[in-house]
Amino acid sequence: MLGSPLLTLGMPIIYLLVFIISTPCNLVSLWILSCYTTHRNPTVVFAINLSFTDLLYSAFLPLQVVYHLRGNDWPFGQVMCSVSTLVFYCNMNGSILTTCAISLERYCGIVRPLHTKHWRTGRNAVLICLFIWALVLLVHIPVFHKDITFPVLQLNVTTCFDIFPRHLFSSKLTAYLYFVTVLLFFFILPLLVLTGCYISIIRSLCHSPHDVTKDSKKQTILLILLVMLCFVFCYLPNILIQIMHMIYNAKGKTLYAYYKLSLGINSLSCCIDPFIYYFASREFRQKLQWKLCCVSEEHEEPLNSNFSEQRSPSVRHPDQTNSNSLSMSKVDNITLAMFQDNTASSIVSAVYIVVALINFPANGLCMWLLLFRTSPKTPTIIFMINLTFTDLVIGCILPFQIVYLVRGYNWPFSSMMCSFTTVLFYANMYCSILTMTAISIARYLGIVRPLKFKNITRNKVGAVLICGIMWVIVLAVLYPLESTDLTFHVVSLNITTCFDILQTGMLPTQTLWLIYLVIWCGVLFLIPFIITLFCYIRIMRTLALNSSDSKGRALRLALLVLFIFIVCFAPNNILLVAHSLRRLLFQDSLYMAYKLSLLLSCVNSCLDPFIYYFASKEFRMNLREVLDLDSISSRRASFHRATFFSGRSMSQSRADGDGQVDFSEQEATR
Repeated sequence: MLGSPLLTLGMPIIYLLVFIISTPCNLVSLWILSCYTTHRNPTVVFAINLSFTDLLYSAFLPLQVVYHLRGNDWPFGQVMCSVSTLVFYCNMNGSILTTCAISLERYCGIVRPLHTKHWRTGRNAVLICLFIWALVLLVHIPVFHKDITFPVLQLNVTTCFDIFPRHLFSSKLTAYLYFVTVLLFFFILPLLVLTGCYISIIRSLCHSPHDVTKDSKKQTILLILLVMLCFVFCYLPNILIQIMHMIYNAKGKTLYAYYKLSLGINSLSCCIDPFIYYFASREFRQKLQWKLCCVSEEHEEPLNSNFSEQRSPSVRHPDQTNSNSLSMSKVDNITLAMFQDNTASSIVSAVYIVVALINFPANGLCMWLLLFRTSPKTPTIIFMINLTFTDLVIGCILPFQIVYLVRGYNWPFSSMMCSFTTVLFYANMYCSILTMTAISIARYLGIVRPLKFKNITRNKVGAVLICGIMWVIVLAVLYPLESTDLTFHVVSLNITTCFDILQTGMLPTQTLWLIYLVIWCGVLFLIPFIITLFCYIRIMRTLALNSSDSKGRALRLALLVLFIFIVCFAPNNILLVAHSLRRLLFQDSLYMAYKLSLLLSCVNSCLDPFIYYFASKEFRMNLREVLDLDSISSRRASFHRATFFSGRSMSQSRADGDGQVDFSEQEATR
């Protein structure tokens, strides 16, 4: 259990991701809430409390990353172990109660505005926050004030709350009663209250005057969906797996590795909370838009982007004369501010430069190894060659994007080159998705169904045809971009943009646009993601029953592919749909967020070589031979200075040689 890749690799990845996203988002949120909101209404007070708890939790995440990377060995002492564990559970339960308080406040403000007017004050909200903290600390301090570290001599590690000491409770019955009490007061009751509030809010909104509360309805419904999403996907899995783990533990079995993984998923709530502030507080929303867009509040308008049919004298096609009558996109103040904002373009171009510098040598080396040093060319190798080719293509077109951004969104090349680079950019993303799905299917057939599909998994011609079909599908879906001039000239700034302002004339109606977006994201992202998820779940279930030496690498490959899907591809596709729907239906926009999410999809080209390393044994051996890693590892091992992976392997081998850890006086019932 302690040597599981889910703990030593999966948890650090999740915690690092949460730390990187949560810390700046919640710092900005706390800064705006504390310094720029003039009306300290209850919602703002609750949001400040929630943001503070998230920042406190994020501050301790690096300790957890170090702990898991060291093979679940806690180096910071028993006091820090108790403090960090206390902060974790205070964050989780305090966030649930604070979110419930926000829901109650929204209920009172929408359903009972007159009856609760005198109660809904900032002072009372502060008292409620203090009560939440007192309740959470009262429940958890009696447990975590004790030493919860435990040395495992067989592995030479000291765990932090991974092996639960029995002395914390007088009996198992007391422990179960404690767990049931925490579950009741910190999850079930808040969930019931929250559900009741939102049902009443939705009913009230359905009977309210449409012309008066149209914008409020939209924001409130989005808030409801976001809070319920947070409860269902962040908190509920942890609770269910914890219950199942305790039941299994009573039978001498365990689900502890999966329970720990659910704790990592639970921590994602820190990344979702800033969106709750955005939809819960109108003033926070206005201040955030003002700060991010660098325009005055008096001139706030929906961010312009693709999908606008209105004309503007400030936008002209490069080849347009005064007699031409084309459907132009409207450029509003915020869009002009985006084009004038050097900060955003500098960040994007800097990331593109880093990606290009890593992309060429890494994928060039991979292509050389796959083509000339790896044989036979199995279907998996063929898929890797296709994936490497797409990554090298994106590396070739990034310099054009860098020049475009450095020149301040001014495209100096031809309109044909704009269309060409744009199509290749998106083709790289979606061919990468389809190729990783094909690799996942090949791994699934080779591990889960090795005998039934033996001939299929060795069919080289079939693999080449599949790669060709991928490119045909992607280019067919992207045909509207291929057949349209994507450049526009912004007269007021004297710049020519490339795929930053787009004609709706590409497709005749809004209905066709919606159908096109569904096909785009459904065929090229959602369906491949579902297939990949299914394949790796089945692979991990099969490997859980297998004691093969390749089990660890196969699990790391599964986690890496899912990580790339979730971190690199999911944000871009989700924001594409959200931005397009808001633009088409509400004349609103998320274009800057969507533009920034493209950075993550480019980072994928730097992560793909790790997929080859874990997916192909021969590629791994050839790479280690070229880089002379085997001799380096031998020299380090001889001086007892092993890397993380070799050190973890040594720990596991010691555990295998010495037998299992004696847990006669301890239990993993956390």
